Amino acid sequence: MTTRYPDLALSAGKPLQISPLCGDWLNADRGVPGMLGVTLTEQDGSLWLTGQGMAKPVGYAWPRVRTASFAPDLASSQAWGFLVDYDFGFLRTVIAGYYKTSVLVATTYNSFHDSSERAPYWTREFFHRRQLAAPPTTAAPPGISRDRDRSSGPGGGHVGHVDPGPMLGRWINFDREGPDITGVTVRADDDRLSVVVDQGDRGAIRHWPALSGLAMAERPGGGPAIGFLAMGDLFDDQGDGPHSGALCAYLNRGLLTIDTYVTDVRRSANVMTRVHLHLAEGGPV
Repeated sequence: MTTRYPDLALSAGKPLQISPLCGDWLNADRGVPGMLGVTLTEQDGSLWLTGQGMAKPVGYAWPRVRTASFAPDLASSQAWGFLVDYDFGFLRTVIAGYYKTSVLVATTYNSFHDSSERAPYWTREFFHRRQLAAPPTTAAPPGISRDRDRSSGPGGGHVGHVDPGPMLGRWINFDREGPDITGVTVRADDDRLSVVVDQGDRGAIRHWPALSGLAMAERPGGGPAIGFLAMGDLFDDQGDGPHSGALCAYLNRGLLTIDTYVTDVRRSANVMTRVHLHLAEGGPV
């Protein structure tokens, strides 16, 4: 499956305090075929990330890339989130991360661009600060980034289909006092999703433009959707609102969590917010 996303926005304005994010981070669960660790560093006021793929006997070093950093609101100068786009050629991995109570949480949205027909998949991983020296790493061989992405030739042993059904419907924000996102509508659109966000705006409801999204399963072999990634330009006229954004969503026991990463060009700020939603009475639309 070939899927291309718009380029992710890097910081559009005021510098953010990013030092709390910086350091060497180790996956708390070394038994999963995910990321072994991540290293976040600061250079010339920008945040840079180096990933490490889980493998044996040594991890695979991913390239060092500049990543956008995000504040929790427009007034804050403290970064708590980041969004980074890795293109491995055969695979694209978008990492959406945030720092909270000394834990670094990263969700990954993975889509394949080869002929393997493997399904897009989602992961969530937790990292603590590394106490010992980092283990040795080697450059990733072509076609391998994370252990579960290893392909054994055409088809790679996996032919997967994602059932978008669990994502579909009208979703309502649990926090009725929340001033911003009040609800989200997710519909099927051929092999994609169409995602529309409703925002409270001085007593009225404002609809964001529909974003095209990709449903993700829990593994490359496919199955019911557990998350989705939707990215794109939000408003053609930069004065109308946030210019570009990413909606990074995942489902857990009926609770839909959406992390929104938006670049607000009006106020020169990158903002990440988190909303929790339940399915509206009446079921999918």
